[in-house]
Amino acid sequence: MVQIGDGGGIETTSYTSGGARVGDSNSTASGATTTTGFHMQTLSSSNTINGTMVLTLEDSTNNTWVSTHTMYELSRYQIFGGGLKSLSAELTQLVFIPDSGTLDAGAINVMYE
Repeated sequence: MVQIGDGGGIETTSYTSGGARVGDSNSTASGATTTTGFHMQTLSSSNTINGTMVLTLEDSTNNTWVSTHTMYELSRYQIFGGGLKSLSAELTQLVFIPDSGTLDAGAINVMYE
């Protein structure tokens, strides 16, 4: 999950967010919604996922951000989703939160314009 925040801190509520995971013909789809962050639905928190998440400023008057993500897991599951969150001021911070355990491998790159 990814949470965003402004100068007042990270926001942990009032997200509109959902994510899904689909796989090959031998697997079933699963999905989830949440109000606590931008959610990425994975098979297991111990698996490695690869892909992109893009945060786009939808409305600068209300500091409303839209999230979209497309990823893959174990080279056979596709993960996708999106969400919406308004802040009280401009976006200045974000945090990556695993469902369980820790972020213990790989890399995260943040770019902004």
